[in-house]
Amino acid sequence: MEYAIFYGHLDVVKFLVNAGADPRRLIRFKKAQVVHYPLTLAMTTKDVDVGVEIAKYLLDNGARATQVSVGIEGRALKCATQ
Repeated sequence: MEYAIFYGHLDVVKFLVNAGADPRRLIRFKKAQVVHYPLTLAMTTKDVDVGVEIAKYLLDNGARATQVSVGIEGRALKCATQ
């Protein structure tokens, strides 16, 4: 699911969540040695509007608004205001 979110494929995200993917799970990227939540990744898409739509979908399907990594607060605020 992380690649669908990161690359802004809302239709794939919807399919995966409907198939049972957990919108609250931790995503570990071994090469970069970082951990993200799906909601955090939604705020890193190149197309901000698509990221907002993905974030809304994730929140509507169980993601927690508190599951956001540090460093992207500005994008989180944008999502919250739309």
